[in-house]
Amino acid sequence: MARLDKLIQVMQEQRAEALQLAAGKPASLMQNGSIRPITRDPLNDAQIQGLVREIASAETASQLGFADV
Repeated sequence: MARLDKLIQVMQEQRAEALQLAAGKPASLMQNGSIRPITRDPLNDAQIQGLVREIASAETASQLGFADV
């Protein structure tokens, strides 16, 4: 299972409205207007790009400036 799939699964199980991925912050869920971290460590740019690459088409990855997709 892809890493992003696991985060989305947690989001669904927790009935959250959104999954938030931001560099320098842990992956978080928005639930009932509150943001709650679901990972211990903050994400860096490379980790977020890796998560997006899991679902992005080659064309989308190219538009986003991701190399080697």
